Amino acid sequence: MDTTGTAVNDRMLRTGFAAAAKGTPSHAYIIEGEDERILRDLSDYFIRLLLCETNDACGKCLSCRFLAEGGHPDLIRVTPEKPGVIKVDDIRDGLVGDMSIRPYRSRYKIYVVEHAEWMNVQAQNALLKTLEEPPSYGVILLLSCNTEALLPTIISRSVRLKAMSGGHGWERIPEEERFRLFRIFAGARGADTAGINAAAEQLAAAFPSPEQVIGGLRTWIRDIMVLKLSGAEEHTVIREALPVLRSAAKDYTWKQINDILAVTDTAEERISSGVNTAWQYEMLLSRMR
Repeated sequence: MDTTGTAVNDRMLRTGFAAAAKGTPSHAYIIEGEDERILRDLSDYFIRLLLCETNDACGKCLSCRFLAEGGHPDLIRVTPEKPGVIKVDDIRDGLVGDMSIRPYRSRYKIYVVEHAEWMNVQAQNALLKTLEEPPSYGVILLLSCNTEALLPTIISRSVRLKAMSGGHGWERIPEEERFRLFRIFAGARGADTAGINAAAEQLAAAFPSPEQVIGGLRTWIRDIMVLKLSGAEEHTVIREALPVLRSAAKDYTWKQINDILAVTDTAEERISSGVNTAWQYEMLLSRMR
């Protein structure tokens, strides 16, 4: 497997996709991020796993050869009539109406909607009806650079995955400081308000660089997502905290994980704008509780 380039180095999603392909994948995934190329590369990798006859993207079976040659009868890409908007007829004709037909040769029938944020309300409502009662073989991949444009009901019925490319700062934190940082993260899950306040002050005092805290937290959440998606401990970064990470992966819902990531993004923006750092850490740690 090629492991070069920004997109394919995101082990978090690729490891989880591999586990999902060999098990029972969800009926709908939202793959979100800022780089369309990364979203497309990740979804293509998942598609190769799902449609491969051995579910490991072997590149040799007939299904893999179909994909390599540019087509597979069980892969449908929903293409809008006009760029910038996906109308209800695009979803009805390209997805809803077709999903009642069983796969031709694979276990799954995959529907890809790029720029899912282009769907208007009517198109999203048409998709929602399918998400409420999907066939066992149907897998829908929604790629989006602006997930907030999707209806909350669509988000709640999908596994929402955020593609975080590049490093997340953990490797830039001195080893002796990592233990202190992950102990604070771990303690936040069971802390009361006073404990959260004290931990936030400790973070601000002990780590003068917000980049270390924000980067460390993103790495922490990344590992929780790896474990929640696949349980593949060998692909985690923070090996020192595996027991705590396993517990968090079990307890957190996908909504809670994405809420933490959203609050992390907000905190980073506010800190860079000069807002009190300790206050932002308090907000972050409270959301982790």
